[in-house]
Amino acid sequence: MKKLIWLIIIVVVGYFAYTKFLRPVSGEERNVQAFEDRFESARNHFLSAARQLAMPGEVAIADPEAAVRRLKTVKADFDRLYESLTDAAAIARADKLAAAIEEFIEKNNIE
Repeated sequence: MKKLIWLIIIVVVGYFAYTKFLRPVSGEERNVQAFEDRFESARNHFLSAARQLAMPGEVAIADPEAAVRRLKTVKADFDRLYESLTDAAAIARADKLAAAIEEFIEKNNIE
């Protein structure tokens, strides 16, 4: 029974490794993936700036305006890319990213 469980675990890990690292990815999907990374970086920068501003008694060295500008730049660049996508897999991935960007912007009242 233990061998069967280990076999299932190995198969699942192998499947995820294949889909994440070895599956052929189109150029458009790579572009969307690059924007996912840029958004993640901008989001982390914004959250870091917000945390620094929230710390009482600390000298605020955060620049929240820079973080907001960075998020807006990522969104504007992504919107231009989104309009040019033709690959179905890239469009599906871009839809998820667009939803995540919109949710983050609405949640944090970024205008």
